[in-house]
Amino acid sequence: MALTIIHATIVNRTSLSGAIDCSAAAPVRISAPVAWTAANLTFQVSSDGTTFEDLFDTTGKEVMVNVVPGTVVRLSAGFAVSPVWLKLRSGTRAAPVLQAVDRIFSIALVTP
Repeated sequence: MALTIIHATIVNRTSLSGAIDCSAAAPVRISAPVAWTAANLTFQVSSDGTTFEDLFDTTGKEVMVNVVPGTVVRLSAGFAVSPVWLKLRSGTRAAPVLQAVDRIFSIALVTP
């Protein structure tokens, strides 16, 4: 297995990162920045890198993780099926939370 680290930034005074190409491998964990304006983290996904939709589970709940600054969130095997493009959102789609400064996340991708 090979591990690749890519980065996503939620820019100052916004709540949504730019698009991250995870098509080469599945995301397995996300490292949170040490500083964070309190909010959960939610996701948008895309198959083509252009059209993004909010990520919900099979029960109709928005997929959400609690962000503890300076820690790592381990993603479940079924988090997002590769190939996929991903965006990170501070807060939920109904209540996004603007970040006070740029927030940089590291996403670990694992290839078989």
